[in-house]
Amino acid sequence: MLFGQFQIPVNMGGDLQISTMYLVARNTYTCTSPIGTPCDGGPYDPRSNQPHLEPVCDITGVAGLPGDPVGDCLIASAIKRLDALSGRYRHYSQELADGVYVEQLPWIETTMTALPVVDRFVRTGA
Repeated sequence: MLFGQFQIPVNMGGDLQISTMYLVARNTYTCTSPIGTPCDGGPYDPRSNQPHLEPVCDITGVAGLPGDPVGDCLIASAIKRLDALSGRYRHYSQELADGVYVEQLPWIETTMTALPVVDRFVRTGA
């Protein structure tokens, strides 16, 4: 949701994901035919070949989009990912509150599980 191939794009440091998306979109509109000849190959879809957008952009159910194909896809994807992340936080927070889930670092959990065995082993002199 926050990481992976289709994470929420950002411009951070040398990783200019949002700028790259709009550069790809601009280049999609660029005509590569020789000067004086018609531009063939349309229709031009600024969402094609985008490295940071999902191949199929689903904008259904997302209100208030700006109307730009790349911007709509970016905003819809970010909203849906944040909603999914919020759902996970809600789910595990409720499990924590109900005592169903106990959050521990894996190495601490392993150590705590092994301590009684080690204690018995040491006390019995085995």
